[in-house]
Amino acid sequence: MPEDGEIIEEQGYLDIDGICIFPTEVVTKPVQVRIASPYIGILDLVKSLIVIGKNGPEEVPYSREAKKIIGIVKDIQTIEWIQNTYGGRGLLFASPENPALMLTVDEWESKYGTDPVGLIMMMRLWWNSMGGGVHTP
Repeated sequence: MPEDGEIIEEQGYLDIDGICIFPTEVVTKPVQVRIASPYIGILDLVKSLIVIGKNGPEEVPYSREAKKIIGIVKDIQTIEWIQNTYGGRGLLFASPENPALMLTVDEWESKYGTDPVGLIMMMRLWWNSMGGGVHTP
């Protein structure tokens, strides 16, 4: 490990233990969501969940206690209403490259090729299932 202030000129200096390298799939996920209505969160826009059932995937009503979640059914009508009401800026997502850059759904999809609403919903569901907060191994 380099000492404080030590300059490393070797090509492989990023391979030194202790430097975090984030895989590509992490740097294409939203780091924040802003919803124009202060009265709701992203999980309020979940209509139902797809879970592993006894006979394969099944749709169940959204519940914080749901287990084995493999997908989400978004409340499209409410999402569209919010988007239309706020000129396409009802939902904004912070870019992982620059968290100050807030992108609309269309801008996000164009830049990253993914659905930011679904991504952040799954991220928040996972976070809530872990009890929220900071976790360490």
